[in-house]
Amino acid sequence: MLFRRSLVAFVALLAGAQSARATLYVATSDRALARRADAIVAGTVESVTTVETAGGRIATRVTLAVDATYKGRRTATVVVEQPGGRVGDRELFVDGAPIYRVGDRHLLFLADHGDGTARTVAFGMGSYRLEE
Repeated sequence: MLFRRSLVAFVALLAGAQSARATLYVATSDRALARRADAIVAGTVESVTTVETAGGRIATRVTLAVDATYKGRRTATVVVEQPGGRVGDRELFVDGAPIYRVGDRHLLFLADHGDGTARTVAFGMGSYRLEE
């Protein structure tokens, strides 16, 4: 009888269990971000679009009008691509991904991706939203 109760309790526990999600960041100093970055820029978000890449991945592309360049080649705009977003009825959510909205200002530590886009260094840690 005790075994049966224990078994029922265990099955109930498993049925109610939920998966846990977490994003783990290793603390990175500003100096380390700057060293790893190909470019450091500040600017205003002009557009945010989500696309399906040639490989079938979902990615968000952010176009930033650059106000200041602190490291790297000066350009008027930069396109930052990151995993995640929504295309049709498909959605990919990535914990820790920076969030961009048109009109927001950001300071970005960027790594060149070699295809004309950039990625933030250390994912969300390489993106700072600037407040007036």
